[in-house]
Amino acid sequence: MTKRWAVSHINWFDHNLTTVIVHAGTWVEALQMHPKIAEIEFEHCDNLEQCKTQAFDCDAMVECVEIV
Repeated sequence: MTKRWAVSHINWFDHNLTTVIVHAGTWVEALQMHPKIAEIEFEHCDNLEQCKTQAFDCDAMVECVEIV
C-alpha cells in the first residue's frame, strides 16, 4: 500500500528549497524519489534521523513527512 509523502531538500550551495509530493510505501522509498536527494548516497541508515545527519554532512538538509 502506498502512502503520500512530502519530501524536501535544501543545500548550502544554491539555497534552493524543493519539496515534492510522492507516493511510496516507506519513507526510504519516498526519499529516493526526490530528484535531488537521489544524488545523495545514504549508507547504513536505519532511520530518518541518520539520513538527515548524513545529508547535513554533505552540506544539505532533508525531510520526509507522511501526509495523512
